[in-house]
Amino acid sequence: MKLVIFDCDGTLVDSQHMIVAAMTRAYAAHSMPLPDRGVLLSVIGLSLIEAFTKLGEGRHDFPAKSLANHYRDAFHAMRGPGAPVEPLYPGAADAIAQLAHRGFERNATQPWRHPLWHARAELRLARHVLVGRTPR
Repeated sequence: MKLVIFDCDGTLVDSQHMIVAAMTRAYAAHSMPLPDRGVLLSVIGLSLIEAFTKLGEGRHDFPAKSLANHYRDAFHAMRGPGAPVEPLYPGAADAIAQLAHRGFERNATQPWRHPLWHARAELRLARHVLVGRTPR
């Protein structure tokens, strides 16, 4: 058996809109002005605490931990049952189908509650995508 493992967010799925929306909710919970979209996108890939610490420019009084908690709550709420399907990057579904045609198994490493799990049929990936849990 051949196996290809993909991360989902930012690799198969374009989740930047949901990330910005969750950041918007986190800042709103603190009644703080939202940084520009480009600044928000610049911290994607960092841990939440690191991202908010960087956004706070290292100020010791900046509520990075609380913002991270509000972000996490907002992000998970937006990914609840019936959540809209985040778009796949162009070519992602075709690449997965090509790998399947070549005999590879696939695995998107995200929790089962990820919308990709629920949207596999809609995205033409039901036969190709297994969704597992990312170790913490």
